Amino acid sequence: MVEASKDSIDLVVEELKGHTDEVNCLAVLEDAEFMGRPTTLMVSASEDQYVRLWDMRMKTSVKRYGCPQFKDSAPTNVAFSPCGTEIYATSDANFLTFDVRTDSILISEPKLTRTVNADEINQIHINPANGLIGLPDDNGDIHLLSTSEENKHLAALERGHKNICNTVFVTNKTDVFTAGFDCKILKWNREKCKVKQELDMVELFSTLGSSTTINPPHVYSLDFNQRFGKLLVALGNGSIVALTPSKLDVPSHCLDAHQDKVVQARYAGWNFKTAISISSDQTMAFWNLGKNGVESFVKPNQYLIRRYQLDNKPNWVAPSQNGIFVADTSNKISYFTLKG
Repeated sequence: MVEASKDSIDLVVEELKGHTDEVNCLAVLEDAEFMGRPTTLMVSASEDQYVRLWDMRMKTSVKRYGCPQFKDSAPTNVAFSPCGTEIYATSDANFLTFDVRTDSILISEPKLTRTVNADEINQIHINPANGLIGLPDDNGDIHLLSTSEENKHLAALERGHKNICNTVFVTNKTDVFTAGFDCKILKWNREKCKVKQELDMVELFSTLGSSTTINPPHVYSLDFNQRFGKLLVALGNGSIVALTPSKLDVPSHCLDAHQDKVVQARYAGWNFKTAISISSDQTMAFWNLGKNGVESFVKPNQYLIRRYQLDNKPNWVAPSQNGIFVADTSNKISYFTLKG
């Protein structure tokens, strides 16, 4: 199934094979260097209890990382350090650091382990501008680390969420946005460790005339684009919402995007006004948020650029400057590149 507008996006898909079980997550580092040559690097984590580093110049896995923590609990997050020399991964409540520059192909121990969260860590965010790491957890708390000083613990944002905190976005300034299964988005002052503002998504959809009884608007991901100036929100009721961070009230866009929960929504690497969403309805969709938004719950047709049917239910999406990486419930990674 493919739905498309006249301004459609054409993609070519390739499969990257290396893992032996479901791929949980991935991250991309562009303008990187590996073995003295420029390339794009990608890192992935799987239920097979390993993290893999991929050289996209060769489109193959070049290193495999394992550790005792992965044997106890498979890795659920991966990211590159701002300088690209380290890989971060999470396993249960552990935050692990591995060295990209090691000569070994098979690595069996992390360079550093930090355990500051009291419960399982969910979707992490690293701000490359200020070197801050946000770690949300199942306890509803968020811990902030520094990428320097051996991942020094800087702050704990606690007692804000009444349920699982699923996602975090650390801004260039003092604001930190968090959200989760209590259906609330919180804006914190990280220096004071206090909530400045909150938005209840149940109340928002009630004002828009949409029932949340059957499918509550649990928040699954947050993303922000500095140039576009909107906080992009993926919701469990199948919607994606764009908000102005300074106001955090009436959305500029509120789209009935999918027939099942939106697992993630991210801004495209090639156009800051294009959003990409993946859903448990087994589709990936592209949205033109450059069109004027509406202050109501709308059908998505006027914003939809293209919708792709996926082979499996997706777990993670990572856009790059000329493509998209998708991890799903299979042991393969789909790499979509822009045609032409």
